[in-house]
Amino acid sequence: DGSLKEIPCRWDFPHVQDEAYSLPEVKVARWGGFVFINMDENAGPLEEHLGPLAEHLSGRWDLSRRYVAMHIRKVLPANWKAAQEAFLEAYHVVETHSQSLPISSDANAQYDTFGDKVTRFVHTVGNQSPHYPVEQTQQEILDKMRFGPQGYTLREGETARSACAAYLRETMGAEFRVDLSGYSDSEMLDSIEYHLFPNMFFFPGVSLPMLYRFRPNGMDVDSAVFDLMFLRPVADGEAAPEAPAPVHIGIKQSYTEVPGINQKLGAVYDQDTMNLDMQQKGFRASKKRGQTLGNYQEIRIRRIHKTLDEYLRA
Repeated sequence: DGSLKEIPCRWDFPHVQDEAYSLPEVKVARWGGFVFINMDENAGPLEEHLGPLAEHLSGRWDLSRRYVAMHIRKVLPANWKAAQEAFLEAYHVVETHSQSLPISSDANAQYDTFGDKVTRFVHTVGNQSPHYPVEQTQQEILDKMRFGPQGYTLREGETARSACAAYLRETMGAEFRVDLSGYSDSEMLDSIEYHLFPNMFFFPGVSLPMLYRFRPNGMDVDSAVFDLMFLRPVADGEAAPEAPAPVHIGIKQSYTEVPGINQKLGAVYDQDTMNLDMQQKGFRASKKRGQTLGNYQEIRIRRIHKTLDEYLRA
């Protein structure tokens, strides 16, 4: 309770009053299965900060009905703000994840901002990138999708997306013992990513069900702590299992070394983070001041920095 019960020779400290010397308190609130703390004793309620996020992540997207199946913690060689920027847009796919261009959108992703603290993108799977130079059939796209039905021939009227989503509803529903029949193709396939200022990412989709958290690494402005968690739906009628302990990996270790991780997805996270060291060094060496951002595809990055500037000015 923060009171001072362990002071030896308490009689010798009549000037030490519990209310003046007790541990400082922080604001605590719960939402969506998560615990939030705020060091600012004058901060407003969490509901005010969440804004439309609480409404969006409800119903089928209620994350309190998910559990943490895997938790990976890695130190990244970049400032926490720069590190999270690597995950705020699909613009980088054409260079960083070029192997995904036949089956994944990048320049055709959707971006949304909801007020000054909540943003979203929808990065679709099963649609080829505008940067991919060859027009493909739906069958060719399906054959390249990493989590689709292998060796399946599309029937008349089916698309790569519809066939893959149907396959995942059946297989993932059986694996996690949940009814996924009401989920749309987009919910089953796509990277639907919400960002809550200043450092949290929530993914309400089923096959790409991640949670990201980026934090300063102590007082080192050139590194950050990245928590990557994979969420899974709680089985119908059952309680959520206990969350596993984080698996710590070093700066130079690959995500593919984590036991149980999907190897192809682990390699994607390696691609996402392998250039952060060069980027951080570039910040230091650059003569040019500041970033040059795209008008649309990097609108979420701009929104974060605008909000951050407002806090700093206050």
